[in-house]
Amino acid sequence: MHPVRHTVSKYLTLLRKPKVLKASLTVMVAIGGMIAARLLSTLTQVLLTHRLGIENFGHYTALYAILTPIVIAASLGLDVWLVRQSSDALLVHKNIGRVFSLRLLICSILMMLAVPFVLTQNSTFTLLLAVTAALGLICDLLVTTIDSALRAQIRSIAATAIQFGAASGLLVLIYAFWYTSSPLLGAVFYRLVVMAAALLVGSWLIKNALRLRWQPRQWLETVKQARVYFLSEILANITLKADLTLIALLVGSTATALYSPALLLINTTFLVPNVSAHIVLPIIVRHRAVSPIYRFVMAVSLVGSLVYGLFWALIFFWKVGWIVDLLYGQEYVGTIPLLQIMCLIPLLKSFNFCSTTVMIAHDQQVRRSRLQAIGAFFNLFGNLLMLPFFGLIGAAIVNLLTEFILFVAYGYGAWITWNEENQR
Repeated sequence: MHPVRHTVSKYLTLLRKPKVLKASLTVMVAIGGMIAARLLSTLTQVLLTHRLGIENFGHYTALYAILTPIVIAASLGLDVWLVRQSSDALLVHKNIGRVFSLRLLICSILMMLAVPFVLTQNSTFTLLLAVTAALGLICDLLVTTIDSALRAQIRSIAATAIQFGAASGLLVLIYAFWYTSSPLLGAVFYRLVVMAAALLVGSWLIKNALRLRWQPRQWLETVKQARVYFLSEILANITLKADLTLIALLVGSTATALYSPALLLINTTFLVPNVSAHIVLPIIVRHRAVSPIYRFVMAVSLVGSLVYGLFWALIFFWKVGWIVDLLYGQEYVGTIPLLQIMCLIPLLKSFNFCSTTVMIAHDQQVRRSRLQAIGAFFNLFGNLLMLPFFGLIGAAIVNLLTEFILFVAYGYGAWITWNEENQR
């Protein structure tokens, strides 16, 4: 029998076993829930553009864009680190409270320092507004910690339920109970309420492992162990979010309101390649690079990436006016040229997911991080140079060039990794 057909037959046989079938269904439900939660979050952002109007939506986006780096800094790369401990239930149980306490302390301190800075950036930002947003982001980080803890405990359904519940809850509040007297404060307050509720539910789910303790030595050791993941997380967030933060700081809230919808639509297209990469990774990990099934899976991934990326490139270039008008309205007509410039990013990103999957499958995380640093620093310094002269058009160009640089760098890294595996 052909190796590919033999492997497919083997997987089908395994699926007939009750335990394997149950595990497969659990994974499918978890992935489906993650996709649904992400789509609901996107829909919420679209709804906010209408509820707030372009001026208030700009203030809303700028506020969170300025505060989000605090959350990234306080995350310390501990999500991936915690999930990787899942093979040892006792170790996971011990580390959940440690990670939760450390993040709560660091994020709270950094937010207290950030709030006065936020107040100097925009006359619209009041102390109440800034503090409410800061508290919401602290809750958001702790909910993310709980999500990672549940996944480390192999409780993916519970983790997905919290994500879906938070996303749907915020959408319902904004849609059905809109606070018209002060819409900006209302939107920020609703976000705090939803994340606080998710935090309470999540804390109850992990109550047996949730212990808040002062453990500076253990915290330091944990941070040392997670430093590689932290570096990768920082670089990824610079690549994805530095432009929006710099626009909020250097250009203003109106520009942020126009750039954010374009970035949201582009980033939403990453959902399918991201999920596909999570499905492909465990398959290719089990096979050598020279095996037919490995080559078949990667060939399907590459062809699928090409078709998927070209589809969105054509949509964003030729039908972008219709999309923007349908989702956002005429106020956001300035978003159209930005999407046309960035239309090739979904194509490049789809191939980049394939390349990074190859490197991660063969334990080349350090190589990936080094290549990732090239794109991250280009994005950061490119925006610092381009924004003062070209504004949003410059940011869109830098975003596209960043993804192209990563396409070349990751492709080179994947090719080297594949050749090294072939020679073993």
